[in-house]
Amino acid sequence: MMDALRTWLYGVFCAALLLTLTQGLLPKGKLRSLASLAGGLILLLALLRPLGVGKDWNWDASAFQAEVAERQKELSAERQAQLAAIIAEETEAYIWENGEDLKSVKVEVREVDGVLLPWSAELGCPYGEALSRMLSEDLGIPGERQYYEGD
Repeated sequence: MMDALRTWLYGVFCAALLLTLTQGLLPKGKLRSLASLAGGLILLLALLRPLGVGKDWNWDASAFQAEVAERQKELSAERQAQLAAIIAEETEAYIWENGEDLKSVKVEVREVDGVLLPWSAELGCPYGEALSRMLSEDLGIPGERQYYEGD
């Protein structure tokens, strides 16, 4: 019983302290009025808590934090996919500019040690020593990951 009373008083004290600090820091005007209204509602909620107001509300933020972490993972994966597409597109454009007699170019991008790199290239042309050397030296795509028409 004493723990419940102590928790209730602590909640009321914190709400009152927050309201007082907010009132003291904000200049007079609409913002201060809105802050007073919000603070008053929070203080009222803290005062009415023993009567059952808000007891069914979930105040635990761990579920919210898990959702945020999951969304961050999704956004990171989406960002990586977009970056991979851009790298593939730019690499293909570079090959088109420097290659001869190309019918098609397709570059695969993979993540290596946390860095997105051109991994392999499928080229719609017969094997050429100069093109193969350019792919190896300029783009880091070794000969075993270069696929030519007719291979």
